[in-house]
Amino acid sequence: MATLKKTIIIIIAVLMTASSFLVSCSSDEKVTYLKDPVMTYRDRVITEGEFKLYLAKYKYRFGETYADFSDTPEFYRSKIGYRTGEERLFEEVLTNVSRYLVADYMFESGKFSLSSSYLDSINEELDERDEYLKSEGSSLEKDLSKYGLSRDDVFEMIIRDEKVYTVYSNLKKTGKLDADDEYLASYLDSNYVRFLHLYVNDRYQYETDENGYAVYGPSGYQNTVPLSGELKEEKDRLTAFIDRELEAGTDFRELYEACSEDRLYDRGYYLKKNSDFIPEVIECAFSLEPGQWKKIETEYGTSYVMRLEMDDRPWEDEDLSDFFGSYVEDRKQNRFADLLDKGAAEIEYDREILDRYTVQASGKESAY
Repeated sequence: MATLKKTIIIIIAVLMTASSFLVSCSSDEKVTYLKDPVMTYRDRVITEGEFKLYLAKYKYRFGETYADFSDTPEFYRSKIGYRTGEERLFEEVLTNVSRYLVADYMFESGKFSLSSSYLDSINEELDERDEYLKSEGSSLEKDLSKYGLSRDDVFEMIIRDEKVYTVYSNLKKTGKLDADDEYLASYLDSNYVRFLHLYVNDRYQYETDENGYAVYGPSGYQNTVPLSGELKEEKDRLTAFIDRELEAGTDFRELYEACSEDRLYDRGYYLKKNSDFIPEVIECAFSLEPGQWKKIETEYGTSYVMRLEMDDRPWEDEDLSDFFGSYVEDRKQNRFADLLDKGAAEIEYDREILDRYTVQASGKESAY
């Protein structure tokens, strides 16, 4: 069966832009207000200029990460559910920057340190950036001035990534992020579904040329063409047979083993709601109770989905490593994120300043 890709979709809308505010300020005023703290956690702060740069950095990452990201007004206006995409992406930036701030405090209060070789490497990168900008008629100082930041400021921003990792590694080493079986099982039950996928591809076939060689499209994937003729009739007879047998009470797994064109995981799929699979199939599986099945039609073909009970400790089963290869480590990261979010609840936010900014109005920054 071909790999079935679920396109990552982000939804976004326009909030008040920062551009009108910036235009009304003189150069000196910009530098002054960009030094104001917008997030304060105990003795650590994120300034307005830092937050402005974080927005630009994350906007660049969104473009690199999310397949459907489009930096257009229409994209930012689109909406699903109660949140717009602008709100969703802005909240993602705010959440991550908040975690940076809490981890920064934990790093300093824990009296951790970073290796001199790492710090030297960051300084070298900034030197190289400065040399490149000078060759283009600018400089590091000038490049950072639009954020009201100095070289030292951006240096501290860059090393926050390593500070987060250092704090996480220390907590993991001391066992403070370990998760017992009860926690692991609870997370599994709350976030995963296990199902058997009886699949018939009655929609398309892969295109070949007159010599039988695969024909590929611009995306690099082999082209598909709609099924027709005898092959389509054969698939229709197969789905009709499955329908009759299920109606007559034939065992679902027996039909799966005899008829399914998706036999990658005979013990069933273990997937989350955002897993990379046919979204309608995942949604269907979550809607069922264990032992129930349902037939659905998607652009990929006909699917019969039966929800299964969870195995005991499936994260320990090597045969299920495709689903649980990093499950225990991921839960440690979840617990670390929860710890940071607990601290973030104490952050004081300057909402008046934050409300001046949007992802849409932000620039894109990949250099820092």
